[in-house]
Parts: sequence; C-alpha cells; structure tokens
Amino acid sequence: MRRHQIRLPPGQGPYAYGYLKVEKGVHRLVRISPFDAAKRRHTSFSSVDVMPEVEDVEVEIRPDDIRWIRTVPGAKADRTSIKSKPRFG
Repeated sequence: MRRHQIRLPPGQGPYAYGYLKVEKGVHRLVRISPFDAAKRRHTSFSSVDVMPEVEDVEVEIRPDDIRWIRTVPGAKADRTSIKSKPRFG
C-alpha cells in the first residue's frame, strides 16, 4: 500500500481528532514473514498524519492589529545561542 486516506464523517465523535492526533508520526511493524523460508524478521514503516478538516471562513485583519518586530543578533552570538534584542521602528 503506497498511500491511503481515511475521512471521518462530521459528527463521528466530539473528540475524534483529539483521539487520533496521538497516532501522528512514524509507525514500525516487525513481523516474521510466512513466505520466507529462513523465517527472518521483516520490518515495514508507515508515516501517519492526522489533520482536521475545517470550513473556509473569512478572516479580517486590521492594520492596527499588526505589530512588526525586527531583531538583530547580539555581539557574542554563536551557533548554540543566538541572543536578540528587539528593535522597534
């Protein structure tokens, strides 16, 4: 199986997304194949993603609600810690 998609109908459960989102990630299946004469273990991987389906809504963002913050690295910044100081303007 290369790709599969499951859609739950609306009203499937009030917490369906909450229950299924914990399954997000990579799953591994290890089994002994009945078709392998040497009885070796076979490993399969599957990537699972859980996304809610939302309705299209209109969103209005007023220019007064937007605040721009610019940051610059400090003098002693290195790869492990980049310190920034906000500059408003």
